[in-house]
Amino acid sequence: MVSLTGIDIAFIIVYLVAVIAIASWRSKNAQDEDFLIANRKMGVLGALSSINATKTGSILLIYVALLYLYGFSAIWYFLGVAAGYLIFIPFGMKLHRNHAGSHYTMAEYFFHGYGKSAGYCTSLLNIFLVVAFLVLNLIASSKVVSFFTGISFELSTVIVLGVVLAYLLIGGFKAVVTTDILQYFAIIFVLVVFAIFLLGNTTIPAADWNLTKAGIANVVGFFLLGILLPFADPSLWQRVYASKTEKTLKQGIFYSVIIYVIFAFVLSLIGLAIKASLPAIDPDIALVQGFATLLPAGLMGLSIVVFFAAFMSSIDTYVFTAASSFVHDFFKNDSKRQAVKRIQIAAIGITIIGGLVAILIKDLVLGAYIFASFGVLMAIPILLTWMRPSVKGVTISVGIVLSTVLLCVLTAYYALGPGFEATIVLKAIGISLVSLVIGGVASTVTR
Repeated sequence: MVSLTGIDIAFIIVYLVAVIAIASWRSKNAQDEDFLIANRKMGVLGALSSINATKTGSILLIYVALLYLYGFSAIWYFLGVAAGYLIFIPFGMKLHRNHAGSHYTMAEYFFHGYGKSAGYCTSLLNIFLVVAFLVLNLIASSKVVSFFTGISFELSTVIVLGVVLAYLLIGGFKAVVTTDILQYFAIIFVLVVFAIFLLGNTTIPAADWNLTKAGIANVVGFFLLGILLPFADPSLWQRVYASKTEKTLKQGIFYSVIIYVIFAFVLSLIGLAIKASLPAIDPDIALVQGFATLLPAGLMGLSIVVFFAAFMSSIDTYVFTAASSFVHDFFKNDSKRQAVKRIQIAAIGITIIGGLVAILIKDLVLGAYIFASFGVLMAIPILLTWMRPSVKGVTISVGIVLSTVLLCVLTAYYALGPGFEATIVLKAIGISLVSLVIGGVASTVTR
């Protein structure tokens, strides 16, 4: 537990009150479509901030942990994400052009083009992935709250979820986007301040700047994972549908990539500076302990604000995306008013499930390897539909089901045997490709 000053506590209280107040104000007199998808009028600033805020979250702690293990070569994940989002732009514009007026979820793309079986398979895998990344962010946020306050991990999880639900149930998607703008720029500003301070007091060893320190297999795994995950991210698809125009979407994603690369470099400087000063601490909480140990009095509250902003901006997105996917994909005949009510109820249920799983797992890097590899299983079929729109629904359905089963078996093997590393992503790609080939054969037989 770290002793917080009155200034630290004031920073935290002001931030939390501001988030809830802004979300409530922006949601005042909002219509059902605002709750569901921001009335499909999201601008460039909203797209940029919301896209980046969503994928910041637990990556703060995970990335610094990877810097401890692999040095600057861990940056290949961020470079892969940047490349993946740029590659996604033409696909996203096509999605917006064809479906922005009607769709709310990723699975609706499959329902529309590849049949019910493919749609339901996609939806179930998507909901699993979103809840999985919700769990990662809950683990990270609870570790932070517990570290700074001494509150138990379990109670910390409840507190974080309670704050998020306080504004999410009121404003839905519109509240998510609104708070993301505030939270993301708070993250960027404070991290830049911290980087300047830490680098002024630390020398980073030359060996930590080696771009291949992780080994070629892990580097390739990081980079490919980064490229593939944007396609498998249901929250990104929601922002595609919510964007005001194709031009807005294109600019929002493009500018988000530029800022994300800058953010990655700043976070790398911070992580490597902490590693140089505190080489023997637990990588899982290295960023937290580094801030607590190396920052002067008065800045501790700002560091907690950064963590809250990062985690809450991801947690609210994942809760809403999972709830929205469940309702829109499985209750198709609902009116918008009914959908809003169901999403509110589903959001409460998902937070309970996510909280319980987070309490059971607690290991951040382990969870990241497991859940990210399952994201690959969704990305490959999506890329296939982009490159070959005529692919059969049976191919998609068989590919998703078979690859999920096989990866579960592989995950159990790693958990019981040699342990996890980034190369599991390469194996997940292979599993997905083989499963889709088998699905193609099945579609031929059942024709």
